[in-house]
Amino acid sequence: MTDNLLFYDVEVFKHDSMVVFKDINKATIRTFLNGFSQLGEFIQDKVLVGFNNYGYDDVILYEMTKNVPQSKIKKTNDDIIGGDRKRTNQLPCKTYDCFQQIDVSRPSLKKIEANMGRAIYESQIPFDIDRKLTDEELEETLNYCAYDVEQTIDVYKQRVNSYFKPKEYLVSMLDKSFPDNAYKWNTTTISSNILVDKSLTKWAWLEVPEHILNLAPAEVVDMWKTKDKGKKVTHEFDNKIEWGFGGCMGYTIPSKKRIT
Repeated sequence: MTDNLLFYDVEVFKHDSMVVFKDINKATIRTFLNGFSQLGEFIQDKVLVGFNNYGYDDVILYEMTKNVPQSKIKKTNDDIIGGDRKRTNQLPCKTYDCFQQIDVSRPSLKKIEANMGRAIYESQIPFDIDRKLTDEELEETLNYCAYDVEQTIDVYKQRVNSYFKPKEYLVSMLDKSFPDNAYKWNTTTISSNILVDKSLTKWAWLEVPEHILNLAPAEVVDMWKTKDKGKKVTHEFDNKIEWGFGGCMGYTIPSKKRIT
């Protein structure tokens, strides 16, 4: 799943914009600053990962690939921050969002950093500054941007086995008639579309779609077919999964390791 994977973050000011790309090992692959003519070609066929990028960075990145004036990038930035819900499916690559379905509290990246015991790195450069940034300010902002990319990488590593890989598997089960951007749907929407309009195979009172039943562990299927109550527990995708007669429920197993 790491093939062509790049992590990124965008920063926008009135007269300056930038985007930093790193690989999964936190090596900086490329930085774009106030010049984006090669950006579209650079991200072609890559898989980009950000934090809340579906609601912000992807939209700004698309504007950058179109070489629109800086004033247009800043207006789009301000519109989103002001509450305008913009989305785009027009980038020449896939994008994954580490913010998607992360928690019902919808934590910011800074809150996640704090929960992981990290120092909270806040930029000292005000985003409403009404002039071009100096060289020193540009360097400070690029460092801030790079730091956020590295935190996004850590969040991705924490969620890759419990969220991104299972979700990728669900997407692979969708009928080919679904749109290419279906991988951006949340897992509930994807799962419901997998199950809709499927014929059911029946064993007495038990009704489970055959293609789903075949994915369940053998001991679970045996329980369903021979008993009328009870539960089984399995472990997959860094989750404890409890199988019962109302379905199954997965719980993330807390990591005992701290990311450093």
